[in-house]
Amino acid sequence: MFALSRQDKRTDHERYLEDELERAHEAEERRREGERRDREHRHTERMREMEERMREAADWPDALRQQAFLCWREHRKYSPEDDSDIEHYFERCAQISERALELWNAVVSEQQVQQQIDAIWDRVRHEVAARLTAKCSTKEEAWIIEAIRNNELEGFLDL
Repeated sequence: MFALSRQDKRTDHERYLEDELERAHEAEERRREGERRDREHRHTERMREMEERMREAADWPDALRQQAFLCWREHRKYSPEDDSDIEHYFERCAQISERALELWNAVVSEQQVQQQIDAIWDRVRHEVAARLTAKCSTKEEAWIIEAIRNNELEGFLDL
């Protein structure tokens, strides 16, 4: 009796349908696995591209921002209990990059102010030269006017 209960009582058609169903499940599983691998590949590729962009900069301020970000990211990889030189290296690099960026912005601001001052001085020189020209009558006056207009301070006092 035990041998009879183990005997396959399915018909050929039932076995065929069950095999087809199993192949369909396997094909679906392979399809899902392929989609998962494709998603992982796309994700890995996007991460690689992002990492490449993080290592590109159009100018120094951008480079300093990126460097600070990258160094802080590396620094965070270490645990607070880890007191290694490499951990401190990344921390110091991030801090100096941030400080350099602050100084950069301050110097740019100062330079913009200086450029505005220089532009004002240029306008003053031209205005003084224009006003003197209206009253100019001698060659010496014309020479002084041209020196002012052309900002030729060097040699001006060498009479």
